[in-house]
Amino acid sequence: MIKKTLFPSLFIFMVIISSSYGYFYFPTVSPPESGSVKSSIESRTEILVTEHYLAVPAPGYVFDSWSLYPKGEHDQSLYIHKYDPNLFYTQEVKVITANFVKANQVTSPNTGNTELNVESTGSEEFELSFLTSEGFSYSLQHSADLNQWHYLENDIIGTGKLYSKRYQTTKNLGFFKLNISDSKSSDLDEPALSGSLIIDSKDNSFKGHTAWIRLWEYHPLIADKAADLVSEKKIGQIVHNQGNSTSIDFSLGDKSTIKNEMNYYITVGIYEGANVNDLDKRTHFLDGFNRVSPQERFEGTLKRLK
Repeated sequence: MIKKTLFPSLFIFMVIISSSYGYFYFPTVSPPESGSVKSSIESRTEILVTEHYLAVPAPGYVFDSWSLYPKGEHDQSLYIHKYDPNLFYTQEVKVITANFVKANQVTSPNTGNTELNVESTGSEEFELSFLTSEGFSYSLQHSADLNQWHYLENDIIGTGKLYSKRYQTTKNLGFFKLNISDSKSSDLDEPALSGSLIIDSKDNSFKGHTAWIRLWEYHPLIADKAADLVSEKKIGQIVHNQGNSTSIDFSLGDKSTIKNEMNYYITVGIYEGANVNDLDKRTHFLDGFNRVSPQERFEGTLKRLK
């Protein structure tokens, strides 16, 4: 009798807890005094939730990177997370961290801490200098308020020597940021996935439809975490004539973001008009679970709904 009473009580308690979670991630900052995070839910439909996490630096700091859950990094201050709410995941706290650094420093996993030296050489002149490393390229940015940034220099090639240059200014020095990238990378311009989607010749004719193609990422060893949206593309004004098959060629994402330890799959829908969030407007879809390999071109035939 006791067990029958406790079980529904426990179930109700778990439902109350799960419904109290407003966001997929719990954002933190490092170091604690360096800034804050503004979280917002930009949109929510039956098949997609879009969240924004904006890293906001405190005075004297600049944004460096996001440390993601369960691992990984993101180098833009605005982290956009999209997920399918229909997939199973636990309500455990999933922490992501916004990392900030002092305005004259940047952290690089390959070169360690690279210090940017800023020296005033006159009332209207200052000098920037830093030690470069071979195999890396650098860019310098300036901001008066830590919100709007513009480039002072771009594509500085590392030589292993000290780089220094003087600049003119009629205002206060403001803040500077040194960015480092691997100049040897060759994957930056390659898509994460490319392929073609086929509409069968027997399907009814239509025009003005939109294809919504999405690439998802998941960890094969973590079953309780929802898949993350890696990239998406909408292709509009699709025309199909009955009697002839229609091929929709696509490419999406950036190959440099693909992780070897992760798995990927693709979802596709064709919608009447441009509103891809209205399931009643969906006319075709890619049936089944379609795991993809970024090294191989994907080809699939769309199934007609109506």
